[in-house]
Amino acid sequence: MYFAHLPASYLMVKIVGLFGFSFSLPEMVVIAISGAIPDIDLLLGFALRRGHHRLLTHTPIWMVFIWLIVVVVCDLAGIGMSLTATVLVLCSLLLHLILDEFGWWSYLFGLQRNNCGPQIMWLYPIKKIPDSENEDLKTSSIISYCLKPFPQYFNKYPANRWGEIIITAISVVVFMVSGDIFRVLGDVGLIF
Repeated sequence: MYFAHLPASYLMVKIVGLFGFSFSLPEMVVIAISGAIPDIDLLLGFALRRGHHRLLTHTPIWMVFIWLIVVVVCDLAGIGMSLTATVLVLCSLLLHLILDEFGWWSYLFGLQRNNCGPQIMWLYPIKKIPDSENEDLKTSSIISYCLKPFPQYFNKYPANRWGEIIITAISVVVFMVSGDIFRVLGDVGLIF
């Protein structure tokens, strides 16, 4: 997925909140942003001329490493994270991988005709990451590397497109209806 990682992580926080857990605004922000952090490896993918889903940085074992870094950074920054919020950061990172596999699973369940193939190496290091030399990835700029697949992705994989739209739309509605928009605007001083 392209842009639904952060909204999906936000929705995860809201769903867990339905079970009586509450989160501070900084905790919610850290959890939501954690859902998008793994795609920082787009820069590494560009440098190596490989698809970023075919890098060590998009494996479950790497998500545990990122989780530990996020926990330490939050502690150093003085962001008090509850145990539940800390666990949700890891869940958010793993949710990122699950969402990246959405197109493959949609194909397997007959929700879309085009096969994008598995995107995540779930069994790494037991199973080696395959080489993914791809001429389409040999572009001249980071912008074209990140955006070149975008039109094909949305045209060729309708389940992915609709998944992105639905997740994002639901998260926007929940953000407005739950009053979180007022929490955010109040914390940045835009409303009193």
